[in-house]
Amino acid sequence: MASFAPELMILVDVGGIELAFSFLMFYFKPLLERLRIIRDNLKTDFRIVKEIVLDSALVKPKIFTVNILFCTVFLLLSGPAFLSFSFFFPSLFVSGLHV
Repeated sequence: MASFAPELMILVDVGGIELAFSFLMFYFKPLLERLRIIRDNLKTDFRIVKEIVLDSALVKPKIFTVNILFCTVFLLLSGPAFLSFSFFFPSLFVSGLHV
């Protein structure tokens, strides 16, 4: 039809571009739906994790304080400062006695 009426060429080009974009949207619709489902699943997962963390015992102040106390004591008894004072310091004193 555009060969018989050259002034319609502009309308065919514009209509062709719009048609190309509409087919492009139809082409990407399954991908967009899949991404929407993944986003919804992630929202649900984050909501579940948030509820689990807020209901856990670690966020209660008494349990948190006791847990931090035990972790601190364990770190002090098994950390590098304790090991250096219990093994290396006595060896310095013993080696000083022999000299």
